[in-house]
Parts: sequence; C-alpha cells; structure tokens
Amino acid sequence: MLVSACGYPPLPAVPLSDGAPSGSPCTKSTDCTDSNTPICDTSLPGGVCVMCTTTNHELCTGATPRCEADVCAACVDDSDCKDGSTIGVCLLSGACADQGSIIHVVSTADPENTTCGTTSIPCTLINALAAATSIKNTIRIDDDGMFTTIGFTAPVDITIDAHGSTAGATIKKMGTGDFLTVTGNRKVALLGGHLIGSSNGNSGDNGINCTNSMVTIAGTTIEMMAASAIVASNCDLTIARADIHNNNLKSADTPSIDTNTGAITLSQSKIRNNAGGGLRTTNAEKFIIVGNLFLENGTAGGTKGGAVLDADTSVSGNRFDFNTVVENQTQATAVAGVSCSAKADFIALNNIIWNNNSAIMSAGAPAGIQVGGFACAYSDIGPTTPLPPGVDQGHNINMNPNFANEMTDSHPMHGSPIHYQARPTADLTGIASRDIDGNPRVAGPGGVGADLGAYIVPTQ
Repeated sequence: MLVSACGYPPLPAVPLSDGAPSGSPCTKSTDCTDSNTPICDTSLPGGVCVMCTTTNHELCTGATPRCEADVCAACVDDSDCKDGSTIGVCLLSGACADQGSIIHVVSTADPENTTCGTTSIPCTLINALAAATSIKNTIRIDDDGMFTTIGFTAPVDITIDAHGSTAGATIKKMGTGDFLTVTGNRKVALLGGHLIGSSNGNSGDNGINCTNSMVTIAGTTIEMMAASAIVASNCDLTIARADIHNNNLKSADTPSIDTNTGAITLSQSKIRNNAGGGLRTTNAEKFIIVGNLFLENGTAGGTKGGAVLDADTSVSGNRFDFNTVVENQTQATAVAGVSCSAKADFIALNNIIWNNNSAIMSAGAPAGIQVGGFACAYSDIGPTTPLPPGVDQGHNINMNPNFANEMTDSHPMHGSPIHYQARPTADLTGIASRDIDGNPRVAGPGGVGADLGAYIVPTQ
C-alpha cells in the first residue's frame, strides 16, 4: 500500500464494474465498449480493456485522480494533480484541489503586488494569506525558499501546502507572539514545510495555537519555538509524519505538544529534544498515539519526559501502540517515560519504553521510572525491574532493544530482541500499517506478531 506525501494512505482504488482488475481483450481503445473500462492497455498480455493507464486517465477525477495499476486511485503527491505544467495540490482526502482555489506563492514575489496568485504572478506568503477567501482557500508554496512572518491567524478554512519544489519551504518567525493562531471553528491543514521559531520570542510564544478548531499537520518540521510547538484547547488535532524537535527554548517545563480537552491523533512522527517534555494531554476526549519516536525530551529538573497522557476516564478507544520512548529525562521522582490516566480498561501495547532517566541511573541514583499509572502488555520496558504493581498485563520483556545508537538513532539493529514480539492480534491497518520510515509493518510467520516500537527490525 502506498503512503501519500501528505502522510496518509491513499483511498482505495475504485473497482471495475465486474470487480476484476481488467476487462475484455483488445488491440486498441475502440475495441473497449464498456464505459467503465474504455482504455486498451496494450502493455498487458494480449491487450486488456481497463479503467485507465498512466497516459490515458480521463475517468480519474474527484477523489481518485491518479491511475495506479490500471485503476483510478487517490492522489499520492502534488505531481498527481498537474494541470499542464502547473503543479496542483494533493489534499489529505486523496483528491486534488480545484485549480481555481489555489493561490500560488514564491519566495521572490513582489510584496507590492497584491493582485496575484497565479503561477505567472505569484504572491508573497503574507499577501496570499490576506487574499484567502472561502473559495480561494488553498495556498501552494511553489519553491523551496525562505519566507518570514510576524505570525498570522488563519483567515478562513485553509490548506497551506509548503512542499515546495523538492525539499520544502522554510517559514521563519520574526519577533514575538505565536506563529499560527487558529480559532473560531476553523479547519486548517499544513502540509510539508519547515517552521522555525524566533530567537527573539518570549516564554509564552508557541508555534501553532489552536482553540475550538481542527488542525491537521502532515510531513511538517517544527523547531526552535520559545514555548510549545503546538498548543491546543478543545481542538481536533491530527499530526502525521512530523518532526517536532528542539522547542521550549524559553519555557522549560511546557511540553512541546500540549493539549487540553479535544482529541489528538499522532502517528509516524518524531518528538525529540524538547526541553519541556514531549507530549501532554489533559482531559482528552480521545488520544490515538501510534508509531512515534519520543527521544531525549525533558530535563533533569523537569516533571515531564516522553509523554504525560490524561484522558476522560469515561471514554474508551484510546491507543498508545508501537511507540519508541527512549532517553527522556525528568527529576528522579517523576515518570520519565510515559505516565497515563485513562479509562481503567486502557492497555498500552507493542511499545519500547527504555532507559529513560539514564543520566540519573548512571550517577548512582535509583533507577529511572519508565512508566506509571497504566497497564502495558507486549512491550519492552526497562531496564528498571520489576514493573510497578498493576502495570504488567503479560508478554512484556526486559531486554536491551539493541539500537543503532541510543542517543541519536533509535533504529533497532538486526537481531534485536524486539523482533516479532508484538501482540499477534494487533491492528496493523491504517496508521499502524507502516513504521516511521514508511516500511510495511507486518506480522511474523507462524502466527507471531510484528516488531515492537516505531521502527521495524532490518532483516540483515
């Protein structure tokens, strides 16, 4: 299964009328009389009538604009949404944005030109935000240049596509205040790009500040914010394939992702080296935390390490699965790995929670506290033993995961004991279907489970 550049699997391909991947034999498209399979794919043995090919895909529109294996499917990246030579925008739904909704932006645009937005007369980012409307609600940054902003508030429901031409655009915050504010029941999607905070920021300056709204972040790097990278109050927050690191520069005990009520889904992301801690949820309506790396968050004097999860105790369906939580720090009496308060039936599964507060342990103090307040199963937790009362729900191990480099590279090496240790019946679909690198997460042979943690074990 392909994974889109937006960080989500594409929508399923549309089946042909007879449910088969191909239709009647043919030598040319005029031989294909079924309107569902009007194209002759002569590259297939004998020629076959199909829905589309990569060069003939008139039927591929709407939510399935891409032709994949002779069947219309969701877009994977912006190149699937070309209109002639103009690159479009692949939305999170798998559909292409309407070309009429796109405002084009480049780093060299004339700031005096406010009548802009086409590829021939592109806008600055600031002018594009000012020009956004309920119809012109998709901003595409077309190059990999540097942009600066004093911060902005989402003017309408909007998608900002910062994938650029290759590596993605860099947007740097100047002065004080939050980077992006989302309020008033707005729906905002940020795709790709690199957000950098201001060296002149104050201790309360956040990256993205969301209130009573919906924010989706996919494939974006957020770093160097004075306070949190993301702070949310009563928001529906979705984060996929993000790299959130080196934040909390002036607010050392505020987590880099800090949510209050609302819901959060976090997947395939790296949360690392944030001085205030990695993630905190407070009275969450639901948390789905699957397939992430929490590395070296917190400080030796702080109270928040990898993740502090607090959820509405009446709500089921929370997940903390296939995460790697390593080398996070707190003061000796706090939980350095993961602590959680959720409904009593919550069990964290298939994780690696290892060697948090290692500096305390190496200094001869009591072993760092890896987990607290919740039950774990099918996980590698240690080196602290035994697990606290009520935590061990079975099938946990206490073995060095054998990382490539525990402080800088949390990929497990070949032969790691976490290989095939996940629960055999674990859900490996959707956001759990791939690791951070995009490798398929699959169960082992003979009925054993997949690998533990955020990365799969290499086969050699």
